[in-house]
Amino acid sequence: MLVAMHADPFKRWTVEMLAAVASMSRSIFAERFTSAVGEPPLRYLSLWRLTIAADMLRSGGLKVTEAALQNCNP
Repeated sequence: MLVAMHADPFKRWTVEMLAAVASMSRSIFAERFTSAVGEPPLRYLSLWRLTIAADMLRSGGLKVTEAALQNCNP
């Protein structure tokens, strides 16, 4: 569910949670996501988070720790 990941990228997503949003089993979701996107769901999510953080660092003059703290969900 790219929409869900992009809407709340710093939520502590699990494959089970994403599969539930997609109304699929975990295994079917993971298989279809990987086939469609080319990466497993949680790897894609990690790369997306790194992209967001890199953009924040480039555009906002933030330190790494500041960028990390802005996007942490307890």
